[in-house]
Amino acid sequence: MQPKKIHLGYEIGTGKAVSIPLGHLAVTGQTQQSGKTTTLEALTSRAIDRFPALRTVKLLENTDGVTLRAIAFVTKRAESGFSGNCFRLAPFFQSRSDWQFVSDILESKLHEKLKFQRSWIMKVCRGTSSLQEVKTRVQKELSTAKRGLDQSVYTELDAYLDLVIPELEKLPYTEQLTLRPGLNVMDLSGYSTSLQMLVISSVMQHVYEHESGVVTIIPEAWEFVPQKRGSPVMRAAEALIRKSAAAGNYVWLDSQDLAGVHKDILKHCSVWILGVQREENEVQRTLKNVYGLRGNRPQADDIRALGKGEFYACWGSETRRVYVQPVWCDDKAAQMYALRQSTVPIRIGKTLGEYIDDGPVAVAHSTFVPGREEAIVSTPYMPQLYALESHIEQGNVKEALRLVREVRGTLSKQGSPPGAAAGSEVPAAAHPPVQTSAQIHDDETKLFNGLLSRLLQSPGLLLEISALQPEIVVQTRKQVIEIAGDTLRGRLARLIAENFFDAGANGQRAFDECKRRGWSTAKPNVYRELDKLAEMGFLLKEPQGYTKSPAAKVTVKTLEAE
Repeated sequence: MQPKKIHLGYEIGTGKAVSIPLGHLAVTGQTQQSGKTTTLEALTSRAIDRFPALRTVKLLENTDGVTLRAIAFVTKRAESGFSGNCFRLAPFFQSRSDWQFVSDILESKLHEKLKFQRSWIMKVCRGTSSLQEVKTRVQKELSTAKRGLDQSVYTELDAYLDLVIPELEKLPYTEQLTLRPGLNVMDLSGYSTSLQMLVISSVMQHVYEHESGVVTIIPEAWEFVPQKRGSPVMRAAEALIRKSAAAGNYVWLDSQDLAGVHKDILKHCSVWILGVQREENEVQRTLKNVYGLRGNRPQADDIRALGKGEFYACWGSETRRVYVQPVWCDDKAAQMYALRQSTVPIRIGKTLGEYIDDGPVAVAHSTFVPGREEAIVSTPYMPQLYALESHIEQGNVKEALRLVREVRGTLSKQGSPPGAAAGSEVPAAAHPPVQTSAQIHDDETKLFNGLLSRLLQSPGLLLEISALQPEIVVQTRKQVIEIAGDTLRGRLARLIAENFFDAGANGQRAFDECKRRGWSTAKPNVYRELDKLAEMGFLLKEPQGYTKSPAAKVTVKTLEAE
């Protein structure tokens, strides 16, 4: 029987649909640059088959009638992932007091391994049923301890537990866990990492002992199953990933890198989805895990150049460079991007006002999706908006004007699209209506004008744009500054006038020149004054040092001695 398959996205370059086997999985990549959470959201929604109305391909094949459930954890504040159709669960915690669990708690809190203290931990944990009982036992042993070493260890343990137990008492947890069909989410963002570990560990232990057909998503795996120290999550994750696949339980890891994740967990992942990395060591680790590309293995620059949503997906003997299709993106938009025929689809807000506030965004080539809250607007000229913002920031007035005219011309030529007859009505429906071509054109015009007005509020430029005849007027003010020649700034200005900085010179060279001319000063003062002159527009800061600004004019006046 063929393994279960989940639609992942489309292969970059060929546009072929890519599906991966259902199994233990690891997703890595730089935070905010790779799209790890969006990838996990997409895979989860397809695996549990929560959005049948949106499907145009078979998202989960050979399921044998099993509907998967998933449990995810939100551990960071302002985390936007896993906020769609899901069931919110209260934190679940099962109190334990075995010595391994207590050791893991203390190690995670201290960020270091406990060594010789374990024999004392074993002693105080024997016969207890909660952490509070362990603390009571520690205090009792401390009061009767006679040896200095015993007193030292029990004092440490008492202090460690003082850090953990008060936090645990504030946690509004439940001792009953019911996973509903679909995506279940626990929001732990308001609690410390130590408490988050206790909850995640309890959930994984429950899944291992009582559930089947559950995908458990471990966020920030480098933190919750770390390589170099203990963690309450580690033991539960190891049991679940080693022994529970036969029951249809799988672990999906989300991590910024590979180095910090415990290798006993990583080695059981049969599917690797590897995103952008830029630090050299992480790039090399990623390359070592990309396999199967005979004669066409990626290079380090290929890993660094991966865009958001682009990953190397590796499983079995297969490796594909894939654009992962987000759950909110239609097939055509994702495939067109994989073929490099469009800009990258990016999720946007619900109203045009929110689009404008958030700044320029590339969007999917589709209209409103029935039954969805989010809107996806077709805007083919978003690349020009990105370029326009860049030109305005850099002061490239000529290029900015060209882009404004180009997009304004496109909008004026489009006019009112065919099929937009006056008085035409949109049929009432239970779901939000699909936009007509006239509505799309109107939205595009409003979106462009709103974004343009936001972009044009740039310091140093006055942009006056007419709807009929766009033009840009740049107002500059000549800055005339008189500097005494016996000051350090005046002496550096003299070097500018004598073309010392024409070919570029760093602060060290300028300092050496001052010494050569007998101008006594300290090196930090030279750097500070050079920065001031650059800020005033007389110098440009380049990688090789400072160069004279083309617009700068320095006049040296010789005054006769009085």
